[in-house]
Amino acid sequence: MTPRDWRRAGYRTILREGRVYLFKPGTEEVIEAPAAGDWADHPNLNAAPWRRWQAADVRTRPALLEDFRATAATCGCDRDGVDLCDFCAGRRRSPWLG
Repeated sequence: MTPRDWRRAGYRTILREGRVYLFKPGTEEVIEAPAAGDWADHPNLNAAPWRRWQAADVRTRPALLEDFRATAATCGCDRDGVDLCDFCAGRRRSPWLG
């Protein structure tokens, strides 16, 4: 599935730290996979290479979760008509992060 397909399903596709994260605003669900792989060919989010964040992930990575929130708030993917905007691709930092 493409980032546009994931957006239609309610997720933002965010690339950070060599990983791809699917972040669902509102529920704050996070699912991750290695970016250097065939993640786009695996639509089943309950199977490898995907891994759902657990409560321990949220507790130990609060700055990354805050980045996801800010990125989702400034995402320009749909506005710009691209698969990944500069914010989601990690080329620009959201102004919400201060």
